[in-house]
Amino acid sequence: MPKGMIRGTLVFALASLVSWGSGEMMDWAQEKKEGPQPVAQTSDDLLQLLKMVVQAQPVVAEIRGSGSY
Repeated sequence: MPKGMIRGTLVFALASLVSWGSGEMMDWAQEKKEGPQPVAQTSDDLLQLLKMVVQAQPVVAEIRGSGSY
């Protein structure tokens, strides 16, 4: 590997670690300030989204089949 590629890879890895670490510090500080956040209940939201998608599919099929562009 050329010298420039190694240096670029190391800079990228170091920048990624610094970015991740600063994000973790911000999360920690926010939790200390505001307290723990409630756990999101995504399963109910996902089921509702899937129902909406299934209901919308016939409408999309009618629009595509109409032939008016």
